[in-house]
Amino acid sequence: MIGEFFPERKPNDKQFVFHIKAQNAEAIVGCIWLADRGNNELRVADIHIEEPYRRLGYGTAAMNVAHEFAINKGFSLMSLNVFDENVYAKKMYKQLGYEVVEESNGRAEMRKKLVCKEKQ
Repeated sequence: MIGEFFPERKPNDKQFVFHIKAQNAEAIVGCIWLADRGNNELRVADIHIEEPYRRLGYGTAAMNVAHEFAINKGFSLMSLNVFDENVYAKKMYKQLGYEVVEESNGRAEMRKKLVCKEKQ
């Protein structure tokens, strides 16, 4: 899956790509691509879960790991863009604490402020 994002199979030093594995740790069920946007913002450039594994909690689990990763790397904000027609994803992001900051052209820009564990 990483090859789909990066023809040379290697992200640059401001991008982070992770495979999402099934609970049995054998099957790769998806991937998540994160990008450093500067100003302490980490963007979810893409998250993909293979069709048979959708709505089974893999997206939520991947996003929670991404939040921990971001906090550990010193980011204070995460952002993403979701199509309005992707109602399940939009609902998941809202449940994870993302807020819609802008809507246009059938898309919603969403953001979440991250809080260090010590301050939660």
